[in-house]
Amino acid sequence: MHDLLLAQQILNEIQRVAKKRRIGNIKSVSLEIGSVALSHGNLPEHIDEIDPGNIQFLLENMSANNGLDKAVFNIKKIPGDRWKILDIEAL
Repeated sequence: MHDLLLAQQILNEIQRVAKKRRIGNIKSVSLEIGSVALSHGNLPEHIDEIDPGNIQFLLENMSANNGLDKAVFNIKKIPGDRWKILDIEAL
């Protein structure tokens, strides 16, 4: 469940950055992902270990509905509790 929420956050951020930078036809996205702190509703925040393989699968499958169907996602697992877009390349 956390992986699904994170994948949607990542796709939303990719679209926001691409729009801001006027990048169309995205070829690839490079990401760093650590353990991610998530909270739901009124529940306290907690750290969840994110599996890069799950995120990869979700991004690839969710990207078609988000205009990123040709994008390749390069994910690097890092220590810490954050995620970051390193680069977005256009076709």
